[in-house]
Amino acid sequence: MTFLEEIGLTKGEAAIYTALLELGQTTTGPLVTRSTVSASKTYQILQKLSEKGLVGHVIKSGTKYFQAASPNRIMDYLDEKEKTILEQKEKASQFIRKIESKSSESIAQATIYEGFKGMKTAYEDLLRTLQPEDEIIIWGPSHSDDELARFFYKFNQKREQRNVRARIFLDENYRPITNWEKLSYTQIKFIERTNPSLIVIHGNRTLITLGKEEVTFVLENDTVADSYKQQFENAWNQKTRIYFGIEGAIRALQEAIEEGKKTKKPLLGFGTDVDDYLVHAPEALKMHFQEQLKHKIKWKLLFSEGYHSPNPLAEVRLLPKGFTIPVRTMIYGEKVAIVDFTKPITTIIIDKKEVANAYSRYFDFLWRKGLPVIN
Repeated sequence: MTFLEEIGLTKGEAAIYTALLELGQTTTGPLVTRSTVSASKTYQILQKLSEKGLVGHVIKSGTKYFQAASPNRIMDYLDEKEKTILEQKEKASQFIRKIESKSSESIAQATIYEGFKGMKTAYEDLLRTLQPEDEIIIWGPSHSDDELARFFYKFNQKREQRNVRARIFLDENYRPITNWEKLSYTQIKFIERTNPSLIVIHGNRTLITLGKEEVTFVLENDTVADSYKQQFENAWNQKTRIYFGIEGAIRALQEAIEEGKKTKKPLLGFGTDVDDYLVHAPEALKMHFQEQLKHKIKWKLLFSEGYHSPNPLAEVRLLPKGFTIPVRTMIYGEKVAIVDFTKPITTIIIDKKEVANAYSRYFDFLWRKGLPVIN
């Protein structure tokens, strides 16, 4: 493990940042070669490094060039992490004091385990209490903590061997790790960001692990467990996600590609007079096209008259300007993504079969009215 990984960067983030320090100002092409990180992941990693203040960019002649922030920025980054950890510890202490101060009818038994061995003891104790067909619910940890991520996966393998069911929220960064979806007795939903901690609830028992601090709290209390269960159920049944910023628009493109890989059916898109992805996220669009060509995924696109699509595998039809709307709409599987590229860029993703079917019927209606583009 490198120093950069030890302070909280993922392996990919460390490789990209190191490569930028060596290359100086550069486009993604040389960066992919030097870092050995795949092109499909490079843009996403650059976005995350930018959020951490470790990478900046400039645009020259329409091309985006990336550059590593000064290595001194690492100290600022560590100071921010230290501040966050102290705040989390204080909140955890306040939470435990609050639980311990409850009346006798709702007293929580709290046990604190320190270190990696202590964490293993807490979860092995939980495993011993689980019976076949029991269910546990889990907020998975951030993927930035590799050691906790590995432990979390092994825990779920043991849980699977006991025929214990689980519903799990996982960080989007786990998605490429396909072994997760091969686990039996397991339902998984991927979300943009999970808690930095691992939270597991079974019965009246709640386990909370702060990975970097190597501290695990075990709370045995109905009120506490029920509160976490309610939060989980509300999130689990949520059908609509809203993102602000370009990252949400890129997420919709990535989800569409993943759906295309699974179903091999054409993806549907319509709206706007220009391709806003070409304006606001050219690198992401380029990677999208690469994945399209690699997996032979087709789009059916509806745009207004005069539009010329850069998409290499798109069947395009043109509509009179009055038929298009100023947002980009994409339909893939049972999801509809609506992207408004005016400031602030807003993306709404609706995960509902009935809504997707209704939008598909509307798309088919417009498709019949469109004029085919002859290449």
